[in-house]
This record gives sequence, C-alpha cells and structure tokens, in this order.
Amino acid sequence: MAEGVILGEYGIDECAKRTAIATRECAEISVGFCVSREIEQYAKTTLRLENAIYVPNGGDCGKFKDWMTSRADNRSHVGVNVLWMGSGKFPWEGHRQILSIASELCRRVPTIQFTFIGGGKELVTESNPQIRHLGVVPHDELSRHLAAADICLCIYDVSAFGEFGFYNSPLKLYEYMAAGRAIIASNVGEIARTLVDQVDGILVGPDRSEIEDAIMRLLNDPDLRERLGKNARKKAEQFYNWDRVAHQTTTELERICSQ
Repeated sequence: MAEGVILGEYGIDECAKRTAIATRECAEISVGFCVSREIEQYAKTTLRLENAIYVPNGGDCGKFKDWMTSRADNRSHVGVNVLWMGSGKFPWEGHRQILSIASELCRRVPTIQFTFIGGGKELVTESNPQIRHLGVVPHDELSRHLAAADICLCIYDVSAFGEFGFYNSPLKLYEYMAAGRAIIASNVGEIARTLVDQVDGILVGPDRSEIEDAIMRLLNDPDLRERLGKNARKKAEQFYNWDRVAHQTTTELERICSQ
C-alpha cells in the first residue's frame, strides 16, 4: 500500500533544520505531493523522494459562485478597497511593507481604504481610519470580505527566505483568483507561474515604488481591475481549483498503487 505526504507551505523550512530526520522518514514514503516546483525539486534532490509529484494549489470557485453580484452588497466604503490577508507571523509575509505603503497612500488619496485580515501586532497599532485591521476572520466569512475588495495583494519579502528561495504556494492567491479580484503579486516562484503579468494580474518586484505605482494604476483604472479580475476567475475555473487538485491527486495515487 502506498503512503503519501503533502509537502506544503512550511515543508522546506522545517526539513532544512532536520534534513537527516526528514530524509530518513521520506524513505518510508511512496509518493509526495508538492504544491510548488521548488518543493518538488527539494523533495527529489535533498530528500531523495523518487515519486515527488507537482500538484499546484487551487481555490474554491463554488464559494464565489455569485462573485460579481455579491460585490456591491458587501461594500461599506465609497472608494477603492485594497485587501491584504495573512498570518502576520513571518517576516517574509510582507505585511510591514504593505502597512507602510498603506499609510503613505492613505495620506495622498482620501478615497482609498486598506483592509488587513489576519495577525500581526503591528497592524493593530495603526490609528488611521482608512486602514482597517479585522484580525483573524473565520474562513467561512472570507468570501464576504473578498467580495468587498477591489484590489488584492499577494506581496512577499523574498529577502527573508533562506537558501531554498521562495518556495511558497500561497492559498490566498487562489482565493483571490476564485473571487475574481484584481491582484497585485510578487513576481516570484509559483506566483509567477500562476499569473500572467497584465493579463490576469500585475506582477511586481520588491521595490516599494513599483508596488505603489501598481496600486495607483489599478485605483485609477476600474476597467483594468475588472478585466484582470475576470481573467483570474476564468483561470481558476479552468485549472486552479480544488476539483482539479482532487482529480490530479487521485489519478497519481492510482498510478502509483498500480505499479
């Protein structure tokens, strides 16, 4: 009988600290499902896992079935709402940089609002009424907040990553896509494999001014926001969804078990 493991967001970081233990444990594993190419490479080369299979993450398109009609019903802000979400626990999440950018843009643009969902003590100290920190939100309420967003951020501080580089496959990216939102994201790793710049998202480098310019561009161009969001939703429906993940995983398991 085949045994499997999913190597996900924190797999590389943990295995890097305990490589010998991880390698020994992986010797008992028949197949590993890896959510990014970087994790796949790590599993094959470092952990020597022969059957390391790349299965990209997805979003829940069914949760956002009425994604276009629900948007107006969930808005409480007249201007443009920019959303960031994450745990706020790790330096590579980019929330400190985004909070600094939010403070600057709110000073310049009175009609912009930033909404932060998740942890991070720095986020709750901000007194600007244009910046909301909602804290940890139950997963079944996320669709309502995403429906109220105009722009969604998936920005990372890649300088905070170690020797294995950016290996993440952030689930929030695929939730943004399923919700049909205009996305600004870091041009790295699995994110850059998922989005096509200027087609279904805007990919940016680490420079602060580039991120600010992308936000301002989308703020001033509602047609572009709508086009990027529709294209992202279409891509999620066609490939980046949990139905495809389940089918691909099942197919690979059947193949391995039949050998």
